[in-house]
Amino acid sequence: MNTFFLTLSTVSLLVLPFSAVSEETITPEQQPCFDLIAGWYGGDASKMGDFMHESFIKKGVLVSPSTGETQTTFHDKTQFIAAVASERELSPKQEWDISVSTRHLSGDIATVEVVSRDLIDVCQLGKIDGEWQIMNVIWTFRKK
Repeated sequence: MNTFFLTLSTVSLLVLPFSAVSEETITPEQQPCFDLIAGWYGGDASKMGDFMHESFIKKGVLVSPSTGETQTTFHDKTQFIAAVASERELSPKQEWDISVSTRHLSGDIATVEVVSRDLIDVCQLGKIDGEWQIMNVIWTFRKK
């Protein structure tokens, strides 16, 4: 019985998002995903290339509120870095409301979900030469 609750507690820590993310609670596979979203909200593209795999792809699935039509978006690494660096209105850090959770971790692959004020991003990572790199992201707007 105790083993069941210990296992359940351990799994809960891995999959339930933290209500307040601090740099100390972020695991190595979560860090690139947190940095990706923090970079987006903060408009800081300076380190994006460090944690994005060369074949990085980010796709969005978006439903138009007025028509109900589903649209998709596509950005490769270069396009996404350019979008992050683009001139746009940025929000203060205290409004980002980022939570990060590991959904799957097995050896050199991981799936990490990032929920923020406006977005839900699901990142697929690979551990390349000892460093976690984001290979793919699928995202959508967060329904409020």
